[in-house]
Amino acid sequence: MNQGSLTQDSTDEEYETSISVNILETEVHPLQQLCSRIKFSLPPSNEYVTASDTYIHKLPFDILIEIFKYLPASDLLRNIPAVCQLWYNASHVPTLRTSLSLRSQIPSELILRAILSRPMLRVLRCLALQHAEYVLADAIKFCRMLTCLNIGFTALSERETVILAQNLPPTLLHLNVEGLRTIEINFISTLVLKCPKLEALNLSHCVSVCDSCIKIISEQLHNLCRLNLDGVQWITNTGILYLTDSEAIHTGKLTDIWLDGFELSNSGLNEFIIRLGNTTQRLLDFINTLYPECDYHRFLGIQQLWISFCDNIEDTTIMSIANLSNLTSLTLRNTQQVTPNALSSLFVCQTANNLNRKFILKYLEYLDLSEAPGVNDTVVLDMCSCCGNRLHTLILNWCWEITDIGINEIIHVCCCLHQLSLIGNSTIHGTALSDIPVKVPNLVILNLIKCGRISDNILETLAFKMPNLYVFDYFGERVGGGLNDVCHYDSSSVLVKVPICSCSL
Repeated sequence: MNQGSLTQDSTDEEYETSISVNILETEVHPLQQLCSRIKFSLPPSNEYVTASDTYIHKLPFDILIEIFKYLPASDLLRNIPAVCQLWYNASHVPTLRTSLSLRSQIPSELILRAILSRPMLRVLRCLALQHAEYVLADAIKFCRMLTCLNIGFTALSERETVILAQNLPPTLLHLNVEGLRTIEINFISTLVLKCPKLEALNLSHCVSVCDSCIKIISEQLHNLCRLNLDGVQWITNTGILYLTDSEAIHTGKLTDIWLDGFELSNSGLNEFIIRLGNTTQRLLDFINTLYPECDYHRFLGIQQLWISFCDNIEDTTIMSIANLSNLTSLTLRNTQQVTPNALSSLFVCQTANNLNRKFILKYLEYLDLSEAPGVNDTVVLDMCSCCGNRLHTLILNWCWEITDIGINEIIHVCCCLHQLSLIGNSTIHGTALSDIPVKVPNLVILNLIKCGRISDNILETLAFKMPNLYVFDYFGERVGGGLNDVCHYDSSSVLVKVPICSCSL
């Protein structure tokens, strides 16, 4: 009998089991009926009851199911079925099999079997499937309760992509089709009709997405909260301005936007940012009128803005971003034409009497200003004074103008940091890094790749004092770690920017 690999999970971990290739393709039988037909050599339910006060096997079947809902997916997949026939049956009840993660090399027949055996599937993760052709699109029609689908980088033909869109259930809230080259206007047109409640859509690196696609999304998806267009290089100024006219923007639902600035001009981006700022201000004024004592205004408008390839951005656009005062996450990469003064305007501005400073983006928790020649010590000091004590992620890769003065300020002010990345800074000596155990006790990742002047002794001492800290040296190797502890550039940012539900994928 042929065997294959299948994984089921409710977290980022994957668990493997072996399943027969023999498959029922025509209908989905109730799982309890299937279990009653299967013969096993498992012991009866009471054989493992050794103490007189053990009553779990006497509980009603429904109560047992409710208890099992609190167990990790790994136990439900491996350990629980092996206890006895009763627990085997319980572990296969559809209400406990609502999340599924498939490995990329799983055979096509097992893809179908896995989905058919889970009639209450809500979350499906199958990244980069190699054998999904003619199977996945048809199998999705059996997932009538699906809320989250993550099929990034899976190879599908244009025909299969259209079939996929037609079979998507109206319950779908989160969709990740990152890297699918066959996603185009026909798919988008069908998607907005089939899934009107969609809240998160990841079209990153879907190279056939165009301005017309963005117009359809803007006009039809009124509940959209997160939209990822990073890596979609052929969207122009016209396309992004469609977004500012969307109901999702005007009602404040669309809070997270990822863009690729490759084909966007400074004037187009500036107009886009200005419109976002004006919409946010109208929302703030409306809420303040109704609830003047409420602090809800902090959560209105754009919360996360990501723009890669900011080669065309100039000071005017940066200064407009300062009006998005509720931002909690900001990424501006490769701002080659932006001056230090403009970057500082994101954080502080002088009051009319020039005696006090007003903090601007004071709610930032995530900041990435990589490849910005304008980021110098002055900008870093302004950043630290504005939002330094809130930041949990700070990425300043290839910012050569930062010296040890700026690094010292970061270490002594940014006390909540979990990740600090300074890739490519060849000027700093990093003396202040020795204070991390006291000043930044919760730091998890310190990325110092290509930082050639930092002493190995500093890094080794730091790694010794904080054994749970991942310190990556000049070569990308973990200091004090094993041979497999190699830094993957910006892996955390990749995870952050994928807009999928937080429950499992």
